[in-house]
Formats: sequence, C-alpha cells, structure tokens
Amino acid sequence: MDVAVYLRCSSTQQEMSVEQQRSEVAKYCQQKGYSIVAEYVDEGLSASKDTEKRIAFRQMIIDSIQKNWSVVVTYDMSRFSRLDGIDGSSDKKT
Repeated sequence: MDVAVYLRCSSTQQEMSVEQQRSEVAKYCQQKGYSIVAEYVDEGLSASKDTEKRIAFRQMIIDSIQKNWSVVVTYDMSRFSRLDGIDGSSDKKT
C-alpha cells in the first residue's frame, strides 16, 4: 500500500523530534509492507493554533485529491491534529 507520512513537532523541546518520528514511522511502514511515496514535515508549528500556518499539512491535504496514496501515517494522532473531532473532522476525512 502506498502511504504519505506526516511529521510534526511544535518545538525543539518536544519529546519526539522529526527525525525520531521519521525513524519510528519508517519502521512501522516497513513492518506493515507500506511504501512511503510522500513525506510532509512541519517543524515548530502547533497542531491546534493557526492551522493555516502548517504549510506542509495544507499541501498534504491538497495533494490527497490526486490519490497517490491510500492513507497518511503519523507517529501518533497528536502529530496530525490536536483539534477535537468536530473542528478537525474536515481534514481527517479528506
């Protein structure tokens, strides 16, 4: 299965750096037999404030229309969004 990877950290003090997330996500994808065909990275950006500033995230949502991948893989859901189910639902279903 072809997948996109989204990596994000809001600060350098965060417990999982982008590099650590990338390593863990790559291991997971390899175990599952997933092929990473796209990677999107937002560093130093909150997932709950000013979501329009998350340029890579916004590009990923736009690119998802092309259907070059089946799913987006993240280290955990908080990397994708910290918005509640209602506020974050439009991006999750795209």
